[in-house]
Amino acid sequence: MSSIQQHFYGGCEPTQIHTLRARLSRSTHIQNLAVFFLLLNVDADLKNTIMEMEVTNNHAKLTRFMLDLRNERVPLFFTNEKETVVDFVDKCMDNYLIA
Repeated sequence: MSSIQQHFYGGCEPTQIHTLRARLSRSTHIQNLAVFFLLLNVDADLKNTIMEMEVTNNHAKLTRFMLDLRNERVPLFFTNEKETVVDFVDKCMDNYLIA
């Protein structure tokens, strides 16, 4: 969230970021994973950090996973009212495993 705060809000902490941080401190593990996957979809710094930390042999897998996240998982989560947070996280994990 810090890089989003820096890039989109000029380093200031808007109410939305403050509220999200407060909610994350009280959220379940699954809800935190969902926010992580959603942030991974939009945060270039997070993507780069993950790629740098990963061994080179896994870069293709991570790239495939991030493309699936952007093109499939996130749009379906926001357009399918029947998909729960648990379903979203489970499907993201499945996408990572098969990437």
